[in-house]
Amino acid sequence: MIRNTFTILVDKATIEKMRKLYQECIVENENEYLDFFAKNENCSISVYKSGKVVFQGNKAIYEASIWEPEIINAPLKDNEFTFEGSHAGSDEVGTGDFFGPIIVVAAYVDEKYFNALTNLGVKDSKKLTDQKIKVIGHELLKFIPYSHLRLNNEKYNEMVEKGYNMNKLKAYLHNKALINLEKKLNKKIEYSVIDQFTPENLYYAYLKDEIIVEKNIKFITKGEIHSIAVAAASIIARYSFLICLEKIEKEYQIKLLKGASKQVDVRAKEIYKKIGKDNFRKIAKLNFKNYERLES
Repeated sequence: MIRNTFTILVDKATIEKMRKLYQECIVENENEYLDFFAKNENCSISVYKSGKVVFQGNKAIYEASIWEPEIINAPLKDNEFTFEGSHAGSDEVGTGDFFGPIIVVAAYVDEKYFNALTNLGVKDSKKLTDQKIKVIGHELLKFIPYSHLRLNNEKYNEMVEKGYNMNKLKAYLHNKALINLEKKLNKKIEYSVIDQFTPENLYYAYLKDEIIVEKNIKFITKGEIHSIAVAAASIIARYSFLICLEKIEKEYQIKLLKGASKQVDVRAKEIYKKIGKDNFRKIAKLNFKNYERLES
């Protein structure tokens, strides 16, 4: 089947360039979310204020390729996923970052949401820039059923001091996110996919003291490339993580780095000196090697 709809994400500067190119064919519209709507001989172009641009028509691919040339290389590929039944997907972010919280999100996808997600351009979040994560993540929050958990650094440090390791924390958060999602949906989820971070038997062993434990879970390595629900959850989690980092930066008037590299060590020393030990505990994971190197 030939695609006649293509969606891309652009920045404000590109929107202005589009406005200049399409100024002769801009059509009046009453959609409050649109920056402008245009129609030329190739297709219609809906430019949203969020940065999403939708090209529709028999020659939409050629118009879209003006702004995103690589799109022309796979004209017959509808999307990265096939619909494999209604299910939930759960993913986490922040577990490899010295700064910032851990966030776990579970998202639910049925056939109705599947079509909306593919049109929005949902895919493996690692293939998306921070800018695109913010645009797609913001859009996802408007319609997809999801559950969001944030473990702030101060609470994380307390739990680690009580003997929790990273995988036990993740198992607890994933389980809780899926429980909360079912409550939101007010129904039993058909099945769930978790981006595997530990063997299945250990996952359930970490949850042996929990009263409610979600079952019927598929543990899949690189789940975000196999399940669109995991991909959507990953994007929402990364979007939330980026917002959290921005809030921390604004509160303390600092600039954070993601990850746990040597460059992070250098930045950490600067931040530690500026905000002090008590505040540092609120924004960093103190069991990371970065903290050991900071104090050495």
